[in-house]
Amino acid sequence: MKKSTLSIYLLIAFSLFGSMLLKSTVFAAKPGYSINNYRAITIPIIDGNWTTADEWTDAEERELDGSLTVYFRLKYKLISGTSFQFILIDFLNDTTDDSGDGWMICIDAHHDGGSSPQLDDYRISVSGHGISGLHVYNGTGSGWVETTDYNWGTDLVIVNNINPSPHLSTPHWICEFQINATWLDLLNDYTIRVAASDASGGGNQVWPDSTSSRPDDWGQTITKFEEIPEFSSLLIPLLPVSATLLIALAYKKKQFLRA
Repeated sequence: MKKSTLSIYLLIAFSLFGSMLLKSTVFAAKPGYSINNYRAITIPIIDGNWTTADEWTDAEERELDGSLTVYFRLKYKLISGTSFQFILIDFLNDTTDDSGDGWMICIDAHHDGGSSPQLDDYRISVSGHGISGLHVYNGTGSGWVETTDYNWGTDLVIVNNINPSPHLSTPHWICEFQINATWLDLLNDYTIRVAASDASGGGNQVWPDSTSSRPDDWGQTITKFEEIPEFSSLLIPLLPVSATLLIALAYKKKQFLRA
């Protein structure tokens, strides 16, 4: 057999082996639940409000599962060498200030799943609408333990207020999060669970429909190393991009979400 022919066969064999390895490394997430995480055009002001009409139009949107109408969006931005994840929850039906209301973000920072919370998993919970109701938990491998290993204002900022939004002119609860990616050691394509609760009725609204104790069932974020296509609409799904744009994006040099 000629050396060149042998080289070709070896190259094919290694390629097939590599493909098998990639297929065997399956990240856990709930099927059918994913959201694109675009690089922000606009850095949001964390004040529980659509401060400007285009503050969140550069982020993709999903609706929470449940009987009430709740939307969330997310995007990231590198600011002075630190990457921040921004999250908006827009709760159209909740207009009352109840102590039993709540917000929750669960994050599997390394996207390694598990049937119980692992060391890289975090749960950020707010009971009621005051900062006194904030509790942050870290996974132990079998459950959750509360942690105070974060700095308010640099690692984490959360503000919720009753304001109108482009979805609904009637003032309702809106919550905004700013999360330091370095604090969580947040990697690309992490998984997330978003929940909002109205004590006046409707109960928990969740994306995806899952529990906070099983990271395998959370939704996948897909990190995009570019800004959202400018012709996307505020309230309707993204339109298909042209083949030319897809090819151009495929060749853009990738960079890590966090510095």
